[in-house]
Amino acid sequence: MTNYWNYYYKRRHLKLRSYPGYRIFQRLKANPGSIRFIQIAEIGINAQGQLFIRPDQMSFEQIHSADPLIHWDAVNQWLYIPKPGPWPQLGWFRYIIKQCKRKYHCHLELTGRTIWTNIPDELKQQMLLDN
Repeated sequence: MTNYWNYYYKRRHLKLRSYPGYRIFQRLKANPGSIRFIQIAEIGINAQGQLFIRPDQMSFEQIHSADPLIHWDAVNQWLYIPKPGPWPQLGWFRYIIKQCKRKYHCHLELTGRTIWTNIPDELKQQMLLDN
């Protein structure tokens, strides 16, 4: 949030405290017990091998500034890991869930309505146990 203010809004809001995003952040930080539960509409692995999570009715447009490993695809409306990395897909799933909870105070949860795309059954079972 601070980087975003510094890059885009510093001229309009000379002091960080006057930036609306900062005030919202401070309110969320002051009230850590107010975790929102957001349903995962779809989870999958795309053609490039990237794990993605599409939350229901929530946008994470600024997540890359909060965590450079996680990206937001505005077209598909999903969080994703740009390159399959050193962790298995389950590790990336856990990482995305943890970072959304830490940075956005929301818990992404799997439901009976979650769409599973290209997720092997064994991985699906592990994700359901974790969530």
